Amino acid sequence: MIDESKLIVPDPNNVRIIISDCDGTLLNSKHELSERTNKAINYALANYDVNFIIATGKTRYSVTHIRKQLNIDKRKNCLAVHSNGCIIYDDKDEVIKEYFVNKEIVLKNIELYKKHLAGKDYSYVLYVRDTLYLPERGRWSEFLEEYGERVAIYDEPELIRMIKNDELAINKICVLTTPEIFYDGFNEILQKFIDSYEEISFITGNIYCYETQPKEISKGASLKYIMDTLNVKPDQVMAFGDSFNDISMFEVAGYKYAMGNSEKAVMDVATNVTESNDEDGIAVVLEKTFMKDNKN
Repeated sequence: MIDESKLIVPDPNNVRIIISDCDGTLLNSKHELSERTNKAINYALANYDVNFIIATGKTRYSVTHIRKQLNIDKRKNCLAVHSNGCIIYDDKDEVIKEYFVNKEIVLKNIELYKKHLAGKDYSYVLYVRDTLYLPERGRWSEFLEEYGERVAIYDEPELIRMIKNDELAINKICVLTTPEIFYDGFNEILQKFIDSYEEISFITGNIYCYETQPKEISKGASLKYIMDTLNVKPDQVMAFGDSFNDISMFEVAGYKYAMGNSEKAVMDVATNVTESNDEDGIAVVLEKTFMKDNKN
């Protein structure tokens, strides 16, 4: 248990944006939104001039049910950041910003995987708006479906044809594998490949997912864009996260809270460390900020 008296929280009347990662943060380890967290978020939305934003490496499709549970689906100024910042949606479900990886880089990325991971347990994934494209069904397609993603399976020759013919506008490409396989030298090979291009960068938000995406694009960059759009200052933003891809948000937000289950690097740059995602860490902070004596 954390010492809640040591939590540093903002003046609730000054907060304009609450932004949160999804898995490992907003949702518990069963990928569920707890009643307590839902109640705390909705209390803030109902009683203060604040907007709630989900920022995730996943697609919008995968969190549609969560948005409905939170009553933020098409709610004014409750924008959304998906695919690690590659896509920003407005409050009417329309795309207002979108970024892509050049198809030639995607094709070379796939060749890199095939050359160095042949015979190993892996799959690559092409993120195209709300659909993830994979070359075969198996462990990794099931893994993505457990996270609520919509998966489309095409034979690799057909996928390659679609990429070459510009039938797929790819936001990012991800290799799914185990840490043991990835860090057995392939991490260095992939980083060298990425470093050879000015327009791409590496990010990971999950121990099984290693991504190549447009450079300068991140959750933090998207948060900054939203802040500028809504004329919001850093000290008016509360951010919650648990993984490496959340650090960029913490660099922008004035108040940043790492979950108790966070990577150490995330905790190191946080205002405070709250309880874990299985112990309603977000609710703990929001209750102290917005509810005070109104927890019942």
